[in-house]
Amino acid sequence: MYIRVINRNEMQHLAKKVIIYIIDDDELFSGIIKNKFNAVTPYRVITFSSTEHFIEHLKFSDIPSHILEIAILDYYFMTNGKPSMNGVEAMKEIIKLKPRMKVIFVSGRYDQSVANEAKMLGAIDFIKKNEAIFTRILNRVRYILSEYSLYILSRRRKQMTLIFIG
Repeated sequence: MYIRVINRNEMQHLAKKVIIYIIDDDELFSGIIKNKFNAVTPYRVITFSSTEHFIEHLKFSDIPSHILEIAILDYYFMTNGKPSMNGVEAMKEIIKLKPRMKVIFVSGRYDQSVANEAKMLGAIDFIKKNEAIFTRILNRVRYILSEYSLYILSRRRKQMTLIFIG
C-alpha cells in the first residue's frame, strides 16, 4: 500500500474540498470528536444524531461531486428508547445516494460479523470506541485524503498527457 504524504499547502487546498459527517446518537461523543477535528484540522464537520436525519440530509443536499465526503458512522442507534436504522442499513442507503462517500464505522461493541459486513459494503474500517478512537479515526481520514490526493494527481497527469499528445 502506498501512502502519499500531503504537505501543508495541499492540506489547505484539500480542506476546502472535504466534509466530515459524524453520525452517532451519543451527542457527547459526537461533540468531542467534532471539537477535536476542529482543533487539529481545517475540515468542515457536521454532526447528526440519527441515521434517518443523515439520510434525509443526503437526499436533499446538492454537494458537488468534487467534494470529498467522509462519514463516521456508529453502528447501533436508539431513537426515543427504541432501536432504529443501524449503521449497516444506513450504509446501504448511503451507497445508493452517494456511492463515492467514504465510511468509517465506529461502535462501542466490536462484532466481527458486523465489521465484515460493513467492510464488504465498502467501509474503510470498523473502529471500537475507546480512549484512542480519535487518533484512529484521524489516521483513517488522513489515509482517505492521501488516496484522494493520489487520485487527483493521476487525473491531472492523464489530462497533461492528453494535452501533450492531442
